[in-house]
Amino acid sequence: ESRNVLQSLLRTAVKGSSCAEDPLADNLSLQMVPFEIFSKSAASDRNPQRHSLDRVMLQYAADWPLSLVLTPAALSHYSEIFTYLLRLRRAGFALRDVWLGLKAIDKATQISNRTGSRRFLSPVNAPRLRQLELFLREAMHFHTIVTAFMNTQLLVVAWHKFTKELNLAQDLFEIQNAHARYVADCISRSMMRDDHKQLRHIINQALQAILDFRSHLDRLSAPAYLEDDLVYLHLQQTHQAFRQRTQFMYRMLKSVAMQGTHLASLFVQLNFNNFYDQMHC
Repeated sequence: ESRNVLQSLLRTAVKGSSCAEDPLADNLSLQMVPFEIFSKSAASDRNPQRHSLDRVMLQYAADWPLSLVLTPAALSHYSEIFTYLLRLRRAGFALRDVWLGLKAIDKATQISNRTGSRRFLSPVNAPRLRQLELFLREAMHFHTIVTAFMNTQLLVVAWHKFTKELNLAQDLFEIQNAHARYVADCISRSMMRDDHKQLRHIINQALQAILDFRSHLDRLSAPAYLEDDLVYLHLQQTHQAFRQRTQFMYRMLKSVAMQGTHLASLFVQLNFNNFYDQMHC
């Protein structure tokens, strides 16, 4: 049943994309990783809080002779990158929910002055709402930059290099080699190589903090809202954890910015207008 639901969602997404008329789109499918395998994987990387969307795998039925290039190993790497991009997408939806939630709380906790002509936050709610809005600002900056970086590296830089090599290929062997280099380049640019493991782990932790923040925010209810000390404490702690991880990531990128890798671009974009320098990283 879950497979049918996934396939229906995939078909809807394809119809709304530029590939709606592409006959090869029918070869795409989605599958759920068996829970037993997923549980072992989650335990091995010490990340038990991964969302169930991480179990979704993108698959492609490559017919001969395309299967000579799109090997099972290459398709497995594509699926890993898809899962990573899906995780970024989910964090984006969570931030949208946070923005809507804060707007609703702001409106619900305003009080009128004696004339009723102006409305303002109570002395308790004002600083707390301001703190939550700071998290939203920092999280949206981080998510926007990382998402744009990934999309640019994969859809523009890596793809441009691949198409250039592909146009120069003269036989099947050269096509296979060009594609193998493209897959390796995508793995590198999406920070999925072993030497990028720590950086990828920090990004995953930051994305999880966004999901946790949204979950805590959902627990605020009328009439207390921001006056709920326990929930607000959890929100504060999540914000602090997010800030520590992203600042540590910034310091890591700063140390490699002069090495001339593609990560230097991520460092420059993250610190645009001295965003992190002003936070005294």
